[in-house]
Amino acid sequence: MPDALVSIRDFAPPRTRATNRVRDAYLRLRKKLHIEGNQGDSALVPEDLERIRDPILGPETFERLESHVFDLLDKTFAAWIDEEETPHRFCACLHQESAPDDLFARWAAARGHDILADGKPDGRRRFAVLPSLDPLCARDPEGLKRLRQFCDKIEGQKTKLLFCGSAVQWGFLRRVSPLGLQVTDVRVIPPFDGRALADLLGIENASRQFRSRSSGADILKIKGNELEDDYLIDLAAGVRGCPWAALQMVNRSVSSQQDADDAGATWLARYDWPGLPPQHARVSRFLLHAVLIHGELAPQDLGSALPIPVPPGLVRALAGLGYLQLAEDGAVRIVPCMAAHIRRVLSEAGFPLGEV
Repeated sequence: MPDALVSIRDFAPPRTRATNRVRDAYLRLRKKLHIEGNQGDSALVPEDLERIRDPILGPETFERLESHVFDLLDKTFAAWIDEEETPHRFCACLHQESAPDDLFARWAAARGHDILADGKPDGRRRFAVLPSLDPLCARDPEGLKRLRQFCDKIEGQKTKLLFCGSAVQWGFLRRVSPLGLQVTDVRVIPPFDGRALADLLGIENASRQFRSRSSGADILKIKGNELEDDYLIDLAAGVRGCPWAALQMVNRSVSSQQDADDAGATWLARYDWPGLPPQHARVSRFLLHAVLIHGELAPQDLGSALPIPVPPGLVRALAGLGYLQLAEDGAVRIVPCMAAHIRRVLSEAGFPLGEV
């Protein structure tokens, strides 16, 4: 697995093999044209597969991933936190949007660091962590005013700050505030390629055989120091190297054979990423972009966050397609494992998304 955080300038998401990139472009074109059909299963896939609804990956895999990321954060920032004199008074660490919202808050709490949960600077502290960029990302006039006041206030204080949050939010803050000048070192949780995902999946699944439905091959098998099958290579590219999204997609893609002779085999389908509502694709993109930046939007804030009106029923339609999740109070968030796909949809339409 990756052994260090990466500079934002050096972040490079995994890519599929060249032949697979051509295939993926073709499949996306078919979806845009609403042409039905799929790649089909390998002849090796049994006929009596049954869809598994419950997650097949237990907590141990996610706990190991979190522990590994916490170690990378310690390795990168421990010395800087303890330094009395440093050229970097403000640093940042970013994750992709599919990572847990409270990832940095739990790391800071576990290490005993002061936390600015409300985004309000406190000059009395020597060091503090801003575990989420949500408090700084309101795009209405009042929110932008608070952001300018925040930047002015931290400049006059001696507190060393570590800004943490999503890469899309950071891209927004750099465009609308001087934080891009004030924060002098920006790191990113590194992307996991197919081989790193294989190592992660093997942690609690050494006795399980994962097979691709499209090829019939064992997706964890290594040949000549490379993965023999493309499944995890394609998955890593599809989620832009975000390991949490990759694990969630594995849970969504699992089928299991019920035949006793092959009880140890777990079959994984290629996930079919959804399209946008055909008649409302433009406003859907604006809505998804706004939710990516804000982290969460209340129903009453949709009007001020978007440049065009949201048609009735669009939020629920996007939730039905798997893009959005709705809280009981109506607040809207991105479904975490869909963030990379949403970025791809927005990028193809020319939306600004930042450097990661």
